[in-house]
Amino acid sequence: MTFSQQMMGSYPLTAEGVARHVTTGRPGAYALGFTTGDLFTVQFVGRADENLAEALAAHAAARRYAKFKALPLPSAHDAFERECDLFHQFGGLRHLDNTAHPARPSAASWKCPHCTIYGIGDWSAAAR
Repeated sequence: MTFSQQMMGSYPLTAEGVARHVTTGRPGAYALGFTTGDLFTVQFVGRADENLAEALAAHAAARRYAKFKALPLPSAHDAFERECDLFHQFGGLRHLDNTAHPARPSAASWKCPHCTIYGIGDWSAAAR
């Protein structure tokens, strides 16, 4: 099972959709996009280090994407790693609207589990 299959959703990316399906005050990772039938197409991935609902509400207000999938997580570090998972799973900069690899907080020394952007990670993934 891929990480994206573990996420909840897809739900309408509206203020009401976020309020109904996401608990406030928790870190988490998310994917934004659209659906065709039962197929969810990912266009953008992100995370919230503190409040997943707040981050998704900001995207809802921008009205750029129609649907979201999300996964609340216990920590900002977990959210960073899941955002990296999604970023690499869905093709990174070649296929997503994201303009950069997921950033880590300035004081953090976390490494991407899939590439070497922040030092040595999974060399086999970096070679792909």
